[in-house]
Amino acid sequence: MEPTRSDQILDEWSSVARSATPPGPPPHAVTTGVAGAGISLAGAAVLVVALVAAFAVLGNRPSQSGPAGLPTASPSPSPSVAVAIPAPPTPEPTATAAPTPTLTPTPSPSLIADCNPADLATQITLWEGAAGSRIGHVQLTNNGSGTCSTADTWQPVLVDGQGRALIEGRPSTTATRIILPAGQVVTTLVLVSNYCGPVPAAPVSLSFVVDGATLTAAPESATDTTVPPCNGPGQPGSIEMQPWRS
Repeated sequence: MEPTRSDQILDEWSSVARSATPPGPPPHAVTTGVAGAGISLAGAAVLVVALVAAFAVLGNRPSQSGPAGLPTASPSPSPSVAVAIPAPPTPEPTATAAPTPTLTPTPSPSLIADCNPADLATQITLWEGAAGSRIGHVQLTNNGSGTCSTADTWQPVLVDGQGRALIEGRPSTTATRIILPAGQVVTTLVLVSNYCGPVPAAPVSLSFVVDGATLTAAPESATDTTVPPCNGPGQPGSIEMQPWRS
């Protein structure tokens, strides 16, 4: 270990003291102390050693002086600075697309078999008069076990109880078809005008020609013989129907 400054000073002082020659006795031995504050040589040596040791101890203390020997103030602790750590960004919720509803496509009527006329039933639910005409309310029901298609208008015919045609409509030329699921019911209106023939046999009803077959609707009543009035003798009667609608 390297000797401290105080140890070096004490060693140097001891070396000097050992090599020094003590002074001879004074001309007159004085056994008593010098009057006043006088001290012996041995006391002076002890005092010097004590002072050197004190200076050495002070020399080993860390310097607390600033520039030009001025004492420096103890540094005040640096104020702690709080560093704000940004919070991680909150992830935005992912928008979930609404599920697309599954639509059941409606089959094209052209892909569905034609209705069997034997599975179709028609019925007159009401006759009403209107300005020299009669309007028949007709209902059509698919009594078959499956879905089928048919033209939305048929050829209407006014008939009597003996099946004679009283007024005959034009054949249907429509290309529009409707789909009739099993048990489906649709309706139409039939307008009949200007009948100038003989008294018909009961019951008066309506027939329809469709897909080469003739369907006769059930009459409103078994005794009905009402026909539209004759508005122009010698003029043909007229009959027409609206499309079937659910």
